[in-house]
Order: sequence, then structure tokens, then C-alpha cells
Amino acid sequence: MTKYVIVAAKPNNDESHLNSKFKVWEQTPSQGWKYSWKSIHDISDLIRNGHEVLTGELVENKPGSEYAYTMKYGEKVEMVLRIIGKDKKYKISEMPDK
Repeated sequence: MTKYVIVAAKPNNDESHLNSKFKVWEQTPSQGWKYSWKSIHDISDLIRNGHEVLTGELVENKPGSEYAYTMKYGEKVEMVLRIIGKDKKYKISEMPDK
């Protein structure tokens, strides 16, 4: 499977703190690293399809290094279903499994 690393997040709009686009570097065997902006749905699909998705940072190396940049890996990414309201009604953890 392919390794993906999230290095930046672009807010949806000024009124929302939710991030709608993520800058993701993809490590491919034939082309090395390449990046694209992906939605939260794209990230969910990557995880669901078994790809490794991590947080990270692209760091510039010192002049004269073999490579111009190094990818520093952070933590594994997972998706979580969260209820928006603070109301205590109908908690998912307390719902019946029938």
C-alpha cells in the first residue's frame, strides 16, 4: 500500500474551524514523492482502502545534502464520528446494537 503524509490544512472558510482541504504528500515507488490537496472524504477513502496515512512535516535539508528535503513522520491518522451538539441525548456509545 502507498504511504500518505498530511503536512498542511486549509480552512473551509473564515467562519469555520473545520479543515476542508489537506496538503498530502504521496510516496510512490516509481515517482518518489508528489503532493496534492485532498478533501476529508479523500482522506477517509485512503484509510478505508488500507493505505497508511500519517501527519508529518517536510523539512529543508542543509545545502550540500544528498536530498533537498526530508519527510519527518508524525502520528497515524484515523477518522472519528463526532456528534456536534453538547446535548446529552442519544449518545452513540449508549445506543442499542439491534
